Amino acid sequence: MNHYIDSTNFKGTVVDGRNYLFMPGLIDSHIHTGQQLLRGRILDAKPIIWTRVMLPFETQLTEPKMKLSAEIAALEMITSGTTGFVESGSYHMMSGTSVYAKSGLRGALSSSTMDDPTLPSAIRMNADEAIQQNNELYDNFNTISNLKVYYSLRALNACFDELILYG
Repeated sequence: MNHYIDSTNFKGTVVDGRNYLFMPGLIDSHIHTGQQLLRGRILDAKPIIWTRVMLPFETQLTEPKMKLSAEIAALEMITSGTTGFVESGSYHMMSGTSVYAKSGLRGALSSSTMDDPTLPSAIRMNADEAIQQNNELYDNFNTISNLKVYYSLRALNACFDELILYG
């Protein structure tokens, strides 16, 4: 059973710490919060997971599904003692980021940024579109104190020189 100590009136108080664990919050340094609804369906063999499971799943992800996935991810992180995370790129991040802003979790966020023209049409974008997607995320959420938006490449093998050398 969890026991929490209210530290707001701690001055001059001695707390018996026996049978308690005191530790800092955990940080998940690589998570795709848009894939929470995919948990338990991943195969172990690559590239099968990418071509037969992940890409078909991500092409069906919608804003409401991303919001639900983000809510599940946030709930799981909070209940497991995770206080910070690095979102390594998901689709419909505006929907997810609104959840993280309310959750109190600290997050480093990035949209799924790839410009491979062979990706399925539902998630295909060119370099300009990929950067614009991250620009919108940055403009809308980078001023929230617990969230920071970063520009990153989701999968180097799905990025071409134009996106890699952008700018």
